[in-house]
Amino acid sequence: MSFVLFLFFFQAEDGIRDLVRSRGLGDVYKRQSWFYSRKWEQVADPNSDRFALGPLMDAIWWLKKVPGTETSWESWKAPLQEMVEFQYTRWGRYSELGYQNNEAWGSSAGMYPNQDVFHLTEMALAYEFYGEDKYLESAHRTLAALRAHLLPDGGLNYIGPETEIPCYPDLNVRWIARYYTLTDDERARDLLAKTVAYYPLTYSNEGRPEYYTDCWWKHYWADSSPYGPEIVAGVTGDGQNKYLADRAMERNGIGSDDMAVYTGMFYRGDVTAEKPADNWLKLDRNIGGPRGAFGTWHFAGTVGGGARDTFVGGMISDLQRSQPLYGAFLAANIEVALGGSGARDRTHLFLSGPDDQTSVAIAREASVLAARYSPRKGCINGNFSPQVAPTPWEATQVWLLSRWGLLGLVELEAKETQTVPYLGGELRFGPELPLKAEGDGFRCGDLTARVMEHNFATLSLIHI
Repeated sequence: MSFVLFLFFFQAEDGIRDLVRSRGLGDVYKRQSWFYSRKWEQVADPNSDRFALGPLMDAIWWLKKVPGTETSWESWKAPLQEMVEFQYTRWGRYSELGYQNNEAWGSSAGMYPNQDVFHLTEMALAYEFYGEDKYLESAHRTLAALRAHLLPDGGLNYIGPETEIPCYPDLNVRWIARYYTLTDDERARDLLAKTVAYYPLTYSNEGRPEYYTDCWWKHYWADSSPYGPEIVAGVTGDGQNKYLADRAMERNGIGSDDMAVYTGMFYRGDVTAEKPADNWLKLDRNIGGPRGAFGTWHFAGTVGGGARDTFVGGMISDLQRSQPLYGAFLAANIEVALGGSGARDRTHLFLSGPDDQTSVAIAREASVLAARYSPRKGCINGNFSPQVAPTPWEATQVWLLSRWGLLGLVELEAKETQTVPYLGGELRFGPELPLKAEGDGFRCGDLTARVMEHNFATLSLIHI
């Protein structure tokens, strides 16, 4: 039995003078880990330790430059090094030392760029603080791993084989840039320069990122900041990155946090802004699929690396609006319920796997993307989730992506007789725009859509 869905879319503080002693700085760790000691509310994961330690060490680096802080530094020195050692061994040398306890998620070290960039700068700062060569060597190994994860069009992998996703390039660029200011390591500058194509390729000409080529647990609608493209423009002199930074700054300002400080270090007044090209369709080698921009209409398709709940998406982004994103198609997802509650319950089958069969063809104004896969349960691909075996279902998606819109066929076939609570399709739109009926279809902002035919038990149309 096959279930088929046809879709058609068309675009219509001053005064700090001393380090303040924090009681029990080293003791807030249990095994030197804030997360595992539960000293804060458990709403994150072990990455929280690196997210906290990097800015902490960076703040100490600045405070150590304030006259009269030497005595206070001596009281911080040893407990801080306990935290550094935890990351040095349990992240930087996890595999080398044969650890089995994955409490720092060190099994992902070297293939998890948005965590490796924190380790990179933490080890560079540790070398400055303690003068031990092992920390600098760890930074060098991490930088080499980051360089190995540079994708052909300037992105960095997310986790393992996962493609770059728009919520992390600013973070990656910022911490690599900070490492460069600390070390003058030209390999870091070279890495930053090689990201030059990323922002002009991935962002709309209004400097708006998309979130449909993200992995399944990262679909949301965050606007851009000027940090990443401004740093890249400063390193390379590239006018297109400068243009995108200017557009983001007009909407969201420069900010007042540490990222603004380090972005300012790379600001250049001699870079002339240049609007990125329009009316193009090409292979985006960061995502392995087509990407196009025609006026206000932007779209992309990705083959990804498995763990994919959608293969395509598109958005309307218009510079004439104060908030340019005005209508987007985020995901076309199929789901086999196995008894859990709610869409994308981790007991359900809704993801592609690492054995996806995909194909892409691109012409001047239109492209085709096809994928066939066995739907799997929710997992984090390339991380340390267990392998999820193939299931007795086969899904097929075939999409035409063009300057005029998207046209898709989505099919689910049972390979053996079975009974499940429901078989569903889901179409997600955004950001936060109500869906309005229009003729035999519906509208989300300036984006219109029509379901031509389907025989799924349920078909959900949602906006997020």
